[in-house]
Amino acid sequence: MEQPLVSVFLPTYNHVEYIDEAIRSAVEQNYDRLEVVVGDDGSTDGTRDRVLDHARRWPGRVVSIVDQPHLGITGNCNRTLAACRGQYVVFHGGDDVFLPGKVEAQARWLDADGQRVMCGHAVELFDSRSGSTLGVTTGPGPLRGGQGAVAIIRDLGLFPGLSVAIRRSAIPPTGLDARIEVVSDWKLQIDSLAGGGRYGFVDGVYSRSRVHPASVSYRARREESMHNVVFEGFMLTLALVEIEWPALRRACFRARGRVLFNEARWHQIHGNPRKARRFFVQALRHGIRAKGTAGAILTTMPQAVVREFETLLRRLHPR
Repeated sequence: MEQPLVSVFLPTYNHVEYIDEAIRSAVEQNYDRLEVVVGDDGSTDGTRDRVLDHARRWPGRVVSIVDQPHLGITGNCNRTLAACRGQYVVFHGGDDVFLPGKVEAQARWLDADGQRVMCGHAVELFDSRSGSTLGVTTGPGPLRGGQGAVAIIRDLGLFPGLSVAIRRSAIPPTGLDARIEVVSDWKLQIDSLAGGGRYGFVDGVYSRSRVHPASVSYRARREESMHNVVFEGFMLTLALVEIEWPALRRACFRARGRVLFNEARWHQIHGNPRKARRFFVQALRHGIRAKGTAGAILTTMPQAVVREFETLLRRLHPR
C-alpha cells in the first residue's frame, strides 16, 4: 500500500539564522512521500535566498513560495497552507527543528484509523544562543486522547503548536481564521476537531522549539503590546467559536475564565494591581475558583483596604 503524501507546513519570516536547520530537519525525515512547503512572508534578511537554495537542492521535496506580499502571520500561514497537497499536514516553524522519526510516527498514528484527525507529542524547549535544553513540554494538560473540541477549548490547547499533525480533510476550506492575528492556529485546531474527530498523542519527543527574543511567545511574556495582541486573539477566538459552534458555548465560557485569570496574573506580576483586580473579578464571574484566587485579589487592593479587611477578620475570628 502506497504511503499517504505528507505536507510539512513551514511558514517563515526573517529567519535567516535558523531557516537552514528548520528546512533540513524536515527534508531529512525518513519518510519518502513528503513535501516541505516553505512560505516566506516577504523577508528582508536573506531568508528568501536560503529557501530558494533548498528548493534547488531538493527539487520536488521542497516547495518554495517566495516573492509574495507581506501578509502577516495568519495571512502567510493561509497562503502556505493552500499550497499543501498532502493527506496529512505537519506543522513546522522557520525557527524550529524537527527530530528524526517525527513525520513517520505521526503519519502512522493517523493512518491507523480514519476517525483520527489530529495528534501531537512532547516538545523540547532550547535556548537559541547556547543550544541548551530548557525543558520539555507536552502542552497545557497531561498526555491523553479524546474526541471533539471540548478539551482543546477548556485547556486552551492540547499540544504544543510545533507538535501538531492534522488530517487535511478535517481542516476548514478557508484555513486559518483571517480575523485572528497571532493565535489563529488554536482556532484552526478547534475547527478541525469540532466535527467530532479523534485526537491523541504520539509517545516521544519529536521536535525542538527555539526560544529567542524575536519569537512571538517570548515577546508576549515581556512586551505589553505583543501580550495584548495575544490576549485579544484568545478572546476573539472564543467569541467566534461560540457563534460558529453553539454546542461549544459552555466550554468557551469556562475557557474565557481561564484566559481572564491568566491575564490578571500577568498584570499582577508586571505591577499593575488595578488591572489585575479587574481581571480576577471577571475570572471569578466565569466560575474560576483557582487555589489562592482570594489571596491574589487581596494583594491587588490598596493597603488601607487590606488593613481594614484584616481588622475585620480578627473581629470575626479572634484567636
